[in-house]
Amino acid sequence: MEKIAVSGTNAPTDQQSPEVSRLVNKGRKHFNKKEWEKAAKYYVAAWNLAPEDKKLLIVVSHLLVQLGVREQAIAVLEKALEVNGPTQEILGIIGQMALEMRMMDIAEKLFDLHVQLFPSVAYGYNSLANALGGQERYDESIAMLQEILPLFPEDGSLWNTLASHVSMRDGLRDSIVFYEEAYRLNPKDYRVPNNLARIHEQLNEFEEARKWGERAAKLKPGDPEPLLGLGTTYLALGNLKKGWRYYQYRLDKRRKSMVVHYTHTLPAWDGRSLKNRSILVASEQGVGDEILFGLALPRILSEAKKVYIGCDSRLISVFQRSFPEAEIVGAMGAESHGYYYRGYPELEERLKSGETKIDCATEFGSIPRFHWSSVEDIPQFEEGFLKTDDERVAEWKKRLAALGDKPKIGLAWRSSKMTADRKRIYLTVEDLLPILQTPGVEFVNVQYGDCTEDIKKARDEYGITIHEWDDLDLKDDFEGTLAMMKNLDLIIGPTSTPAIMGMGVGIPVWWLARHTPWWTFGTGGTPFHAKGSVTVAQVETPWLDTTPGVAERLARAAKAGDFTIE
Repeated sequence: MEKIAVSGTNAPTDQQSPEVSRLVNKGRKHFNKKEWEKAAKYYVAAWNLAPEDKKLLIVVSHLLVQLGVREQAIAVLEKALEVNGPTQEILGIIGQMALEMRMMDIAEKLFDLHVQLFPSVAYGYNSLANALGGQERYDESIAMLQEILPLFPEDGSLWNTLASHVSMRDGLRDSIVFYEEAYRLNPKDYRVPNNLARIHEQLNEFEEARKWGERAAKLKPGDPEPLLGLGTTYLALGNLKKGWRYYQYRLDKRRKSMVVHYTHTLPAWDGRSLKNRSILVASEQGVGDEILFGLALPRILSEAKKVYIGCDSRLISVFQRSFPEAEIVGAMGAESHGYYYRGYPELEERLKSGETKIDCATEFGSIPRFHWSSVEDIPQFEEGFLKTDDERVAEWKKRLAALGDKPKIGLAWRSSKMTADRKRIYLTVEDLLPILQTPGVEFVNVQYGDCTEDIKKARDEYGITIHEWDDLDLKDDFEGTLAMMKNLDLIIGPTSTPAIMGMGVGIPVWWLARHTPWWTFGTGGTPFHAKGSVTVAQVETPWLDTTPGVAERLARAAKAGDFTIE
């Protein structure tokens, strides 16, 4: 039993009561318009009148997934089991709902019951494995799959799930043989080549990633996930025209909770001349993206009659100083029914009243598809394009000078959210140790979030000081953080916001990456930052195979007083 398809046209069952049919007909109109909340009102009412109707249950489950309403989902789950009993179909429907809503503990219980009652059905085992994997219990998942695969040796979905969990536990390279077997068994399942494309991309095998990505896109035309993956692959290969075109799929509404829904209703900019026209540039996925793509703003400002820039509230004063000719508006975000919305309330009120007129809108990351067709088009701002507060820069100059005359090196190394996948990307204090033991430099923390334990470990176990200041909030005080960074000689860190902020103020940045970032655009370097470089530590190797080389480079750079040397 595979994932159940849902269509607004097949929702009603045969022989429904007049009232159920009336509710279904009303709900279907909203369903077909993807007005999930309104559709749910009618379908849930219909299902309450006919809880034995499995087609209605499928639609209700789908709607609850779209809306992300956990409590209502659990209520539906309990009622479905009470009325219908734990049949194979019922367990499949509500178990799938639990998986899609990330209710992994509940999904585990449902599919554990499924395999007990229906041990000859592979779908139950595969879904149970996915529930275990969603809790990062890869040992259990892999052991179960290896045990039952001899019973279902021709089931490609089981091999695909096994490959995914092997990649998380044992490494990307070890998973390929299992993905290839899944593809041999089910060459029409787009998920397998799409997974292989992502594996090869992380292994820096971009041509191989492109081949698998194109196969996935052909198997499921128009699906945003393989196309978005192709976008970053093409960008990494240096094919900017194709890359930016596919990168637009990051905005595809079918990506559900992974996409930002903007509340403004302005038409999208189509790349035409902005002469005598006004434009809203809307805030991007994360604040790091807003800073990175902020490189593209000066050209927009030089062409448009008027530019409105929507951004993270932490960047408002920074952008006001950096782009004084634009009107800067802070974004407000909210989650509702499983969707993330972003808007600019004050500006949108002015638009509604007619006080302000804006011709079109675009997102930060959508500007380059019209302006950056090759690396030569990417603008250079050697001293940075973000203008810092002079008084705060002077204040931080004094504070850092108090540490002595050694070069000041900013360090970032982790993420505030450390999942199994992210642990591959980020570093530990032990990984950093060769760098931290470099003589002749002082280290300064630029890593936001609670780093107390890591900094304490560096001090207590290794005798190394990573300087930090209690009165500087690295997460929320961007003015202070950027002013401090402006006085640093170098930032070393992963491909996360602190390093991007360093680029924004024009200081040297050494990125430490697990695979070549797409924003190297086929150059292997940082074409948007002349003072930057990327060191790639193969994802299959320990960080300690790479950081000693970074430490040697740091020692040479400190001695020469030049942090742009290789």
